[in-house]
Amino acid sequence: MLFTFVLTLVFVLLLSKSIKKHSYVYYTISTLLVLATIILNIMKMKNGYKLDGFALDIENCIKRGVLPTAFFILVMYVGALNSKWKITKRLLNIRAELAIIASILMMSHCVLYLKGFIMHIGPIIKNSNTFPTKYFLLSIIGIIGFIIMLPLFITSIKKVRCKMDSTKWKQLQRWSYLYYFLIYAHVFIILVGRKSIDYVNLGTYTVLFGVYTIMRILKYNKKRKNILATEK
Repeated sequence: MLFTFVLTLVFVLLLSKSIKKHSYVYYTISTLLVLATIILNIMKMKNGYKLDGFALDIENCIKRGVLPTAFFILVMYVGALNSKWKITKRLLNIRAELAIIASILMMSHCVLYLKGFIMHIGPIIKNSNTFPTKYFLLSIIGIIGFIIMLPLFITSIKKVRCKMDSTKWKQLQRWSYLYYFLIYAHVFIILVGRKSIDYVNLGTYTVLFGVYTIMRILKYNKKRKNILATEK
């Protein structure tokens, strides 16, 4: 995860101007990657077709939600970092674009695993001696997250956002905090539920989401104090 996040950060910083200017090109590329991932998985189920090497790594990164999560983490931190910093200004300028790219890429994870849930939940319950609590919990968290992500995704599109009342738009965007929490909860359950826990990945996610939470609370408290001081 850490490697993917660092690469994503470098990619975004290097191409920030391009992403802003040619956003629909990046949306198209993201959509094509999602379609390719879904089609490849259908082919894998039908005739056992498999990728290998770098192509397999990219497919797994998208299908398992690692790449879109890296984009979402960048979107998260933009709201927590000092707005005066150069890196914050650069990311803030393309925050909506990054959120849209992240949402598009996350679609493959949502579609493929939702399909798996619908197809397999019945047989799993029927053939298992115990109720598959972990599988069910992961699926429910994923479905709730998907439901929250959709309106956040749609209202991040400039044409839609411009037609909305600014107050209502801000109120809707606050649901993103719950969405970020659900991402972490989803990942935490997956990593902790494995026979061999990947402590590096678990630690990486925990630090990234934990530091963000602390920074966001501190920024909120500072902003609130400034508002109260102004009112006095």
